[in-house]
Amino acid sequence: MKTIFCILIALIAVCLINFWYQIYIVGRYYSHAGLFLATIGAIIPVAVIILSIKLIIYIKKIKNEKSIYNTLYRPNGFVPFFM
Repeated sequence: MKTIFCILIALIAVCLINFWYQIYIVGRYYSHAGLFLATIGAIIPVAVIILSIKLIIYIKKIKNEKSIYNTLYRPNGFVPFFM
């Protein structure tokens, strides 16, 4: 997952560098703007999927760990009705 994230960041960096080069050095904005925006538009859903998977894993990890409330206020395992 970490390598995919690094590849994603590298791809975004290459697209931005190419886009900035085309605008500031060459001056051809319109010839490559569509490719740039299409690439960014294709990368955004992948980034959202990766971030949502990481968030789900993080939430599951937190849910499985014992919280400080459980250790301090319920040492014998008693669960009140409002919990």
